[in-house]
Amino acid sequence: MLTEGQREALALFREISQVEDEQLCIDVMMNYDFNVDAAVNGFMLGGGGSGAHDNAAPSSSVGITNRGQGGGVTRGSASSNRSSSSSSSSSSSSSSSSSSSSSRGAGTNTVNTPVAAPTGGAQGAVNQANSGGLMDFVLTPFKWIFQENRIMTINPDQETMLFVNDFNRQYTPQHPRFHGRSYTDAVRQAYRNSKFLIVYLHSPMHEDTNRFCQQVLCNPDVSEHCNRTALSWAGRIWDSEAYFLSQQLRVSTYPFMAILMPKSETMVEIADRIQGKIEATSLLARFRNVMRTFEGHLNHVRVQEQRRRADSLLREEQDRDFRESEAQDRRNRERREQEDREERERVEQAARAQREAQAAAEAAAAMKKSNIESKKASMPTEAAVGAGTATVRFQLPNNSKVTRRFDKEASVQELYDWLEVYFYDNNSDTKRFSLSTTHPKVELEDMGATVNSVGLFPRGMLYVQDLDL
Repeated sequence: MLTEGQREALALFREISQVEDEQLCIDVMMNYDFNVDAAVNGFMLGGGGSGAHDNAAPSSSVGITNRGQGGGVTRGSASSNRSSSSSSSSSSSSSSSSSSSSSRGAGTNTVNTPVAAPTGGAQGAVNQANSGGLMDFVLTPFKWIFQENRIMTINPDQETMLFVNDFNRQYTPQHPRFHGRSYTDAVRQAYRNSKFLIVYLHSPMHEDTNRFCQQVLCNPDVSEHCNRTALSWAGRIWDSEAYFLSQQLRVSTYPFMAILMPKSETMVEIADRIQGKIEATSLLARFRNVMRTFEGHLNHVRVQEQRRRADSLLREEQDRDFRESEAQDRRNRERREQEDREERERVEQAARAQREAQAAAEAAAAMKKSNIESKKASMPTEAAVGAGTATVRFQLPNNSKVTRRFDKEASVQELYDWLEVYFYDNNSDTKRFSLSTTHPKVELEDMGATVNSVGLFPRGMLYVQDLDL
């Protein structure tokens, strides 16, 4: 027989899970001792009838080391963490007040924080919340997740930006300047800039969340201190990355903040954890004390990062010089190859031109010889002395003289042809020439005119002018 409280819890579980089978709901609730949060978490994550203590915490690759300044992180099992986080609202409120004051434990433990998380982390975040007992309060994350126009995503950057935008709308933009990308990127940026990393995990279902956000987190002094001394990152606990981060940090109550020191781009060390109710002045004092204590470590990280950057810049400069040297050698080699190609082409072109000129000269000589032979064959023999014979004396360009007899009716063309044959047979340099009379000086251009008509009968004298001189 169910008690009145058990019946109320059963009705709440049926409304959240939308399961019609009452006996199935009773079985699930009995397996979780009628704890609505634990039952919803186990049922949504596929746990069915198994207890909350059987759920294993996810693994990851980015290390977190816890150092003595507190936080109460122990090397307990994942089941003990879930058991404490799924307690009732009254026990949650009690642990809330004690956690802040007792988070000064010593020791060093290593746990893991997520780089990426599966989609199931969104529903599983219910296990991290402390219920206030009201239906709307418990339904809040599920209404947020399954609302009609909600874009589901496992992109940590998008989840972070969605949370920051929602936080600004619900509260005020005057809060610590939250890093706008994933937690993994925040760790990387904090290490590169040698800053502390402040993490805030937001639990909308917890009864102390609104007061903490309004009076503490959005306090101007807190915001100024965080912006000046650290890089801040925040996430909603039912978002994938924040949910798994809360698992790895073994969060037991909310509000929750952690001060982390980056040891590398993928490893952080816990300097302090702050859980439960706290005032703005106490939070600031806590921040200052922790940062003063670990400032030496952060300076060491800063020196290491500066040395790493200097080494990286040196390597980049050496690589750049090497690449430039290689490029210059390549350009020199290409220039030499181009010059060699051009020289070969020039030599080949000159040789080709010489061959062509020689071939042309040989062809011209052959044509000239053929032409001379033709003229010789058609040329009449020298005319005999007689009444119809004209004696013509030629004054050559070298001032030598040659005489020949022609028929008085011979044409001027025969005079040119005979001189051309004469020059060829005597290997003269005169190739082109003209003939002209002396007094008056008349150039013989009419090749059809006769010796008699140009005044060379019975004798005459012609000047031979070399046209190439």
